[in-house]
Amino acid sequence: MDCFGAADILHFQNYRFTDNGNVASHYALVLLPPSIVGYENNLYCAVITSRKDTYFSLKLEKDKYICFSRDSFVCFRRRDIESLSDLSKKKQPLGRLNRADIKKAFNILKSVLYGAGDTYMTATIIREWKNIR
Repeated sequence: MDCFGAADILHFQNYRFTDNGNVASHYALVLLPPSIVGYENNLYCAVITSRKDTYFSLKLEKDKYICFSRDSFVCFRRRDIESLSDLSKKKQPLGRLNRADIKKAFNILKSVLYGAGDTYMTATIIREWKNIR
């Protein structure tokens, strides 16, 4: 069940935030697909919000990404493992980062992950994103 890949934009009916335990309807950017995450039917994602994170965010302009009604931001410091069963009923993926934004996202990801302390996860994400940039 690897129908989604890194850089896909998805919408979750029930996005579970690891940092505060809240659950809400939200957009997310796929960082790692299920086959790489290692947990059946789960994705590793970064949340997409309408508010810019102070550091390590990527602006997604509504003119480039028609799935958004306003400019949005991928917050790379807010990463979560999400279940495919929590996806909304909308046709998925809603979009995919364009080439220029994939390159920008890759550079931001490297900055965030090298300080994260999880060497395996860092290497896995870097390898996956190197393959798509």
